[in-house]
Amino acid sequence: MKTLTTWTAAAVLLACSAGADEPPKPDFGRDCGHYYRQGLDADVSPDKADPYCSCLAGEFAKAGLGEDALAFFGRTYSEDLTTFIHEYPKGDAWMEQSFKAEPICKAEIGVAK
Repeated sequence: MKTLTTWTAAAVLLACSAGADEPPKPDFGRDCGHYYRQGLDADVSPDKADPYCSCLAGEFAKAGLGEDALAFFGRTYSEDLTTFIHEYPKGDAWMEQSFKAEPICKAEIGVAK
């Protein structure tokens, strides 16, 4: 029984460490909030990051975009778009939707333009 327990523990450790080298999966809520809380967009103050990202997610949902689009947008906050947009046949259309949503959401959080 002790051998089985040792092997089970070893298998669990190997399984956990195998995924440790992989980058985290895109998560729009986490990645969007993290990006804007860093102050990387002069129009969106870090304290408005969460409401802004919630607005974007709402606008994307209204446009009928699904989880694949949210994963795509999550990647745009941490990776160079030009290196992965080719993986998404609808990527250009999704970016156009993002460009439409940005001014709506900036107005919603009180950015004067």
